Amino acid sequence: MATKHKKPRVSRQKRINVTFKPSTLHAVNFLAEKENTSLSNMTQELVEQALEMRDDIYLSRIAEKAEIRAKGKARISAEKVWKELDLE
Repeated sequence: MATKHKKPRVSRQKRINVTFKPSTLHAVNFLAEKENTSLSNMTQELVEQALEMRDDIYLSRIAEKAEIRAKGKARISAEKVWKELDLE
């Protein structure tokens, strides 16, 4: 009788190795325990939050530059743009 070999489960998510300073690891571990989640999940959540914050900062800088260039020029309201693009 032939035995069937199960294929290992392959995660769709990529894995990385990260080396933390002891103080950083302690802080992440503390948060993970406080929120009753794994160290891996907490690390992923914190990285995603940091990326969102950087994205917000980047977009704010673009908006500031656009606002400086637009001084004295006619402006279109957000509502009008949404309506014209059928995004209502």
